[in-house]
Amino acid sequence: MKLISTIRKFVSNLIRKPLVWWVNLKRIPENPVQELGIDPNKPVFYVLGAPSATNLALLRQQCDMVGLPSPMQPLCNGFNEPSYAFSVGRGWFSKAKQKRHQRRLKKLVEYLMSHPECEVQIVPVALYWGRAPTREASFWRVLFRDVEDASRLRKFFIILFQRRHTFIHFSAPVDLKQVIRPVRSVDTNARVLRRVLRVHFHRQRIAAQGRQVTGKRQLLAPVLASDMVRRAIRREAEVKKIPVAQARKTAIKYFNEIAADYSYTVVRFLDLILTKLWNKIYDGIEVRNIEPVRALATTHEIVYVPCHRSHMDYLLLGYTLYHNGLVPPHIAAGINLNFWPVGGILRRGGAFFIRRSFRGNKLYSAVFHEYLYQLFTRGVPVKFFPEGGRSRTGRLLSPKTGMMAMTVQSAIRGVRRPIALVPVYLGYERLMEGNSYVRELQGAEKQSESVGQLLGVRKALKKAYGRAYVNFGEPLVVTDYLDQHAPDWKKLREAAAQAGQDVTEIKASWLSPLVRQLANEMMLRINEAAVVNGTNFIATTLLSMPRNAVDYPVLTRHLDGLAKLVRALRYHDRNILTEQSPDAMVAESERLGMVRRLCLPLGDIVYADNHEAVLMTYYRNNTLHLFVAGGVVAAALTRCSTITKAMLGQLAETFFPIVSQELFVRGDPAQFATRLQTTADELVALGWLNRTEQGYEIPSDEMINIHLALLAQTVQPMFERLMIVLVLLQKNAGISRGELERRAQLVAQRLSYLYKVNAPEFFDKRLFAALLQILRERQWVVDGDDGGLRASDDIDAQIAMTAKMVRHGMERAIRQSVRALQECDSSCA
Repeated sequence: MKLISTIRKFVSNLIRKPLVWWVNLKRIPENPVQELGIDPNKPVFYVLGAPSATNLALLRQQCDMVGLPSPMQPLCNGFNEPSYAFSVGRGWFSKAKQKRHQRRLKKLVEYLMSHPECEVQIVPVALYWGRAPTREASFWRVLFRDVEDASRLRKFFIILFQRRHTFIHFSAPVDLKQVIRPVRSVDTNARVLRRVLRVHFHRQRIAAQGRQVTGKRQLLAPVLASDMVRRAIRREAEVKKIPVAQARKTAIKYFNEIAADYSYTVVRFLDLILTKLWNKIYDGIEVRNIEPVRALATTHEIVYVPCHRSHMDYLLLGYTLYHNGLVPPHIAAGINLNFWPVGGILRRGGAFFIRRSFRGNKLYSAVFHEYLYQLFTRGVPVKFFPEGGRSRTGRLLSPKTGMMAMTVQSAIRGVRRPIALVPVYLGYERLMEGNSYVRELQGAEKQSESVGQLLGVRKALKKAYGRAYVNFGEPLVVTDYLDQHAPDWKKLREAAAQAGQDVTEIKASWLSPLVRQLANEMMLRINEAAVVNGTNFIATTLLSMPRNAVDYPVLTRHLDGLAKLVRALRYHDRNILTEQSPDAMVAESERLGMVRRLCLPLGDIVYADNHEAVLMTYYRNNTLHLFVAGGVVAAALTRCSTITKAMLGQLAETFFPIVSQELFVRGDPAQFATRLQTTADELVALGWLNRTEQGYEIPSDEMINIHLALLAQTVQPMFERLMIVLVLLQKNAGISRGELERRAQLVAQRLSYLYKVNAPEFFDKRLFAALLQILRERQWVVDGDDGGLRASDDIDAQIAMTAKMVRHGMERAIRQSVRALQECDSSCA
């Protein structure tokens, strides 16, 4: 036995040394000991999926690197065999060797049953040579694609050509309490363990490589054969009075416009290009909370629902998933991106294209619905942006419900595995499209995507953009949500079956409100996964200064206070806060060219020029919801100096519906009142407030007054927009909605110049439109008899309450601007 063990070690070393040099191995997760909770001080038994001496050698190398026990050493006293086995039991290994590994697992089970005190950790380990999913037969794919039963010759070619695309995936230890039970025999427990491991490796391979992928041509037939599309084709022929064959050609044209044509070769090419690109422009990509997504991908169909901040979003999330052992998703991309050569590359990378509107085109809608359903039924992960387009202000936009509705309808219709929505927060320390966003915020028209715009990216690549952030929020299973909010949802499927129709063709009164509610829930979860970096803190502080400039000591003290406040309040468990010190935040922003530091004899000053100040509003708005509670408390105190707990409750009752809708903050007025009080208590602990018998007051300290004024500025523009709308309604009963939005924008634009509000979003017409919708829902604004809008009867009380939240003199300035607007209208008339 000792001779055999020595020979085995010699062969393993002989294989391992050239492999270490030859193979570029990606480990998932990067730190399995910490991320999976594996204790290296306890016995570890490794189970590999496929019989392979090469895989075993690489496992041994990785165990040495992360500090785990070697698979070649005996497990513990009483179990003297090596600490590994193969689970699949297929391949070029002889039947005798297969039985040997089965016996080893059985012997392990027997040992564990006789020594229940021994804490052995059984760790499944999967190793993938390449990530190509199964496709139609091809000589090259047969020769080079990794499979579990590869022969020695085929394994040689796989290693030769896939060495740069190799992944080793450690999984969390198997829960032995659920597998090995004393009441069962050793043989039964061994069979259960082997079955659990086989299922695990099968699911893990699907999560990493996907199910069998059929090309664009293979999806066309089932889409056209579906009852829904066939009915839509007949309807198209009848309405337009054309032959059915011609209507069918139109459906094929729509399909070709929509469908992705996934190519693993293109994915590998993009991986190489993007790796070089990210290394050039970013200091790193920080990925958080991905381990729960890995586990979810083995049992659910995944739909990623990220916020949309940049064109980089299309590439960043897919790249991150690929490098973390998950299948890159098919991406719903706007039809505006389908231009040469980008469209073809994106299509082969998994993008499918969607028009901005389906209105009036039932055939296109049917083809798209069916195509999306076919992706779900084939286990293809999907990604869509709920906002529809990129946010130019940094805020989350109101969600579009089209893709969400189709996802819900697919879940009702029935797919192989439950559909899980995974919210994703994407953030950047500096945006690549910053200059174009500034122009658009200042009133310029959005430029259409084109080759010329693509060529202009070369200049942007010469700059540094700091770090990028990908943080996964709390997933939501669609059927669980339906069970909770629409218990009778299965009846919709039954009604469709009885009527011989598709679920999408059955109108249910509860469906549209539920979809809107679900879309809003995903926006809340995206915000809960926000990453607060130094750029967000710097922008929040500098934009609160009249000239976007501040003394360096004041800045660092305020940054330190903000960081302590956000950390103490802890918005959500998945919320990530930078660990940088205030000095490091300033230095990083200076390096990225966002701020400048002026050294003067009386002390350093940090400032942002006008161009960067406009862009900073974007970074401030990314995380504004985290500062809103502190901003409300500070805004109230800067006008009153003292405030009671009852007043905090009144503020929450009055303004929370506006805050929650504009910034996607979870809760209700009572919960927000509690949060305001908790925030005030933390400000006391920070030394920015004093506690009194009735409530809270501002200390008589000039520096603290500055801190509170800066904190108040985070929310005061929101209340000032509200004040503008209320005063306009007070003075213009019966005004139309469009005219009210126009006048509000003009007044806000004037005030932005008078008060140096260097944020074009302050007079963004869309924000006024959204605000007006909220006020109508709250009955602050009602429809008049003449079809126009008028304020509610308690408008004076609403204005008085809002006036307590705006800057000194702002109410008077708003009224003067409204009068000036009325005089201008009168003179023009």
